[in-house]
Amino acid sequence: MIMTMSSAFKALAAVALVGMLSACGANQARDDYYQSVAAAAQAQAAQSEARYRALATVANSGDPGAATAATMAIALTATPTITPQYIESEALSWGKALAMPVATLGGLFIQADVAKNASNNAKDVQLASYASN
Repeated sequence: MIMTMSSAFKALAAVALVGMLSACGANQARDDYYQSVAAAAQAQAAQSEARYRALATVANSGDPGAATAATMAIALTATPTITPQYIESEALSWGKALAMPVATLGGLFIQADVAKNASNNAKDVQLASYASN
């Protein structure tokens, strides 16, 4: 199948348009993800605060053993942090997968057009040379 330069550029523009349209839906999913991470982090902070308040109440009870146990519990408590994971949009994934083949095909179409133009110019020079002799 032979494509002209304008049809090759139209195909490239169509691929770019599809990529931009699919990126819109990915933004909503990413926003939902970050909102859920924020809600989980807030819930975890409230849980940690409640735990420390309870341990502080135990430590203030007046019993030296309870105070020592509460202090040790506070010191040895490891609070996990919620870190958002990198989310790559589907459009970006497709863009990375298609970038090299599309660029290669575009370059090949341009190279073919340049070669065809050079061949036609060489033909015209050769015909003019024969006509002058």
